[in-house]
Amino acid sequence: MNRFFNLDKKTITALSALVALSLFFGLYFFPMIGRSGELEIKLQKARKDLAEITSAAEKYAALSNRLPGGAGGLAGTGKRVKLADEVGSVAQKSGMSDLIKKMVPRVAGGRNRQEELSVSIARVSLPLFVRFLEMLHKSPSGIVVRKANIASSFEDKNLLDIELTLTPAI
Repeated sequence: MNRFFNLDKKTITALSALVALSLFFGLYFFPMIGRSGELEIKLQKARKDLAEITSAAEKYAALSNRLPGGAGGLAGTGKRVKLADEVGSVAQKSGMSDLIKKMVPRVAGGRNRQEELSVSIARVSLPLFVRFLEMLHKSPSGIVVRKANIASSFEDKNLLDIELTLTPAI
């Protein structure tokens, strides 16, 4: 019976390593293998969802190209109106054309390459700006504000300096 208690250091180290490996496999490795199956199922579902979204986007692009005037054009007119021209017209009607410092058109990247317009407006009153936004919203192609940066003017705190990114609603 005494010889079981007289284990040397090598045997104790080997037994300790064996217990540590058993704990590692039992508490970490085997549960991780079980979770990998769950992750594979989630990945397959995400791929299926991506395929459905891509298909819907392609259908949308095909349908919007069949609209009169194409996507971004005025419905029913059969011709495209440039976003900058329409925003300029709205600015003139709202009395803001002299406050617009610059308009920079560009095409947004991505699959549907949508037209964008960056507009800088300096020293505009809040009521005039609200009127301008309402007229943009009621415009024939329904212009949408995608991004706005509004700050009070340095020279007059009652006026606003505004940077807008606009796109057609379609």
